[in-house]
Amino acid sequence: MHTKVISGHVTTPAVLGQGDYGRQITITASGSVTPTAAGATAILGPAGLADPGIVNQGLVAGGAGTIDKDGKNVDGGAGIVLNTSGVATSAGSIVGGSGAYGGLYYDSGTGAVALK
Repeated sequence: MHTKVISGHVTTPAVLGQGDYGRQITITASGSVTPTAAGATAILGPAGLADPGIVNQGLVAGGAGTIDKDGKNVDGGAGIVLNTSGVATSAGSIVGGSGAYGGLYYDSGTGAVALK
């Protein structure tokens, strides 16, 4: 089974089972997944993916919220979303992206969400 090891700084979402990512991902103490896109989820386990696994020793943070060009709110993104049964362990930090400010306060993202 392919395990992707991240020991540097990743600024795009990590989607398990797609691209360079296998079903398993390990973020080392020096690694991070912090997408720069507004409201982005840092790590996503798509529905139907068999046995996804996440081991985090570093930082996983959802993308910060913003006010888009049309003045609409984009809430902060989630740190981890698993849309299938899987396992996530963390000795590091998992946080949601901060909320946006534009005269009003908008919601921050959630650190970890597990959906089945």
